[in-house]
Amino acid sequence: MLTLLGQWLSIAAYEKRLWDIDNFLVNKINGKNDVDFENSPFIVVYLCYNMFVTMALTFSVYSRYETWLKYKKSLGKFDQSDTLYNTGYYKEMMPEILLILLSPYPFLNRIKYTEVISDWDNFEIVYEINDVLLLFSFIRVYIIVRYILFNTGFLDGRSQRICK
Repeated sequence: MLTLLGQWLSIAAYEKRLWDIDNFLVNKINGKNDVDFENSPFIVVYLCYNMFVTMALTFSVYSRYETWLKYKKSLGKFDQSDTLYNTGYYKEMMPEILLILLSPYPFLNRIKYTEVISDWDNFEIVYEINDVLLLFSFIRVYIIVRYILFNTGFLDGRSQRICK
């Protein structure tokens, strides 16, 4: 649920920014200059909520690995003094957390990356950093796919008990 909420908030911030740019251009054509799309408070609020959701999702991944380790300790597969580090589970956890952290952030709002193509008369392509991070944040969909797979007949609790 946190994955979808973070994605929706990021997309809402992106769409709000595009909507404000559209209104700014229409008003500029009509001779009005009353829209300030660069300082929209809604975009910052959306991105702050998204940052909170990202941190909560990161904590939930850490908690999942910690719970898995406690489960393995209760089965007697690990010693009570084992940690995520000395069992090697951190090697699986860190890439997952890094993928989750690829998300738009409010402190990166309005920071742009410009690329100049000299072959086309110095044509400039401007990307906002948050737009690029929004694209990469769609990798989070793997969490939903993983949840669906864990609830199939092959990975449920009963099959785990039978395969022991």
